Amino acid sequence: MPKWVRLEVRTHPEAQEAMAHQLTEMGAEGLVLDSDGSTVLLTAYFPLDDAAGERLLEAKRRLDRLESFGLRIAPARVSARLVEFDQWDERWKSHFNPQRFGDRLLITPTWIPVPDDAPEAVVLLDPGMAFGTGAHPSTQLCLDFLVSLDVRGWRVADVGTGSGILAIAAAKLGARQVEAVDIDPDAVQVARENVEKNAVASCVKLTTGTIETLVGPYDLILMNILAGVILPALPAICQRLAVGGLAVLSGITTAETSEVKSALMAKGLSLLQERRREEWSALLVSRAESRLEV
Repeated sequence: MPKWVRLEVRTHPEAQEAMAHQLTEMGAEGLVLDSDGSTVLLTAYFPLDDAAGERLLEAKRRLDRLESFGLRIAPARVSARLVEFDQWDERWKSHFNPQRFGDRLLITPTWIPVPDDAPEAVVLLDPGMAFGTGAHPSTQLCLDFLVSLDVRGWRVADVGTGSGILAIAAAKLGARQVEAVDIDPDAVQVARENVEKNAVASCVKLTTGTIETLVGPYDLILMNILAGVILPALPAICQRLAVGGLAVLSGITTAETSEVKSALMAKGLSLLQERRREEWSALLVSRAESRLEV
């Protein structure tokens, strides 16, 4: 029977997406996320080979490094053990189910048949890159805002695209053009594969870079990153938003929300609405007068 190493990382929810990305970069062939609200457990599966010991140390190093980016990582525990079963891939797949957002959007793994009553927009994603499956509250908040807008014909930017989930959803909901960027070339490649899988390559352009890479103007900017990245990017957001344009800013912990609100208003952006889920907040803001009443 094949042998696998099950590597478990227990950390703070704030570091969930970033650490999931790190484990995927390390070559995890399956990744399961479990959370009790205050902590998150990431379980990654790797083939048993000579690199097993070094892989454990590398996971510890990568988790510690996230703290230098301002993410809380405590309790920050990493462990590994040998497992023997040949159906682990089916077991971790069982953790991922289709998710509906309003009556307009469905996010579903590729191995689950699309239901007959599926909404107008269906996004197919595999959870190999778990940070981009829509499982994280900050991503869910972005998608909640996205389905509440009528983006048909809009020009949209997705900054920090990750798996491309927001860019693909915007395209499926009728955006005329979507430009997506990420500083990680590996993430861009994953996003490109997902874009092609969802047959939206004709309107989604992917680039390795930051918001400064984009030109604009945009009707909508989606930014699901971290408050520490959003705050210095506010001037660039203002410059690239069309008059009356909207931005959805997510990845902000509730403790950081007041600081972000004060900063965006100082830059001439208007707060239209705030949504919260667990420890996370997302803000819908506009440049000058918005086309949306809330």
